[in-house]
Amino acid sequence: MEAKLELASLYTSDPDRLETLRNNYQSEAEKRIANRILSTIRTIIKQEQENGTAIRQAERQYALTEQLLVELLTMMEGLSMRTRMDVDDKMSVMGGELSIQAKKEWMLKHKDRGLERYSTFCSQVCE
Repeated sequence: MEAKLELASLYTSDPDRLETLRNNYQSEAEKRIANRILSTIRTIIKQEQENGTAIRQAERQYALTEQLLVELLTMMEGLSMRTRMDVDDKMSVMGGELSIQAKKEWMLKHKDRGLERYSTFCSQVCE
């Protein structure tokens, strides 16, 4: 404001005109300062909202990851238990506890479960 007033005093020496210009420059400076403050406050609020959203999104991703991990571990436990039971069944069949006819029936019953490789073994055992 003072710089603009000094510049204006180079062009006019009328005190009334300089006082009017001083008031105009003062109100312009106050308006610019107020706009700058409002702009800064808007920017801060926007950043806080974005940060809050990012934090909530990170927390949501963490929870979803945790849930996925628990589901995967549960699934792996189930697969492990089924595999153990399947191995126990195969061991009882291949171990000689069943008769040859019972082994053949077991292999035919379980053939559709992807146990074709054991049918070759069973045919060798059963012969």
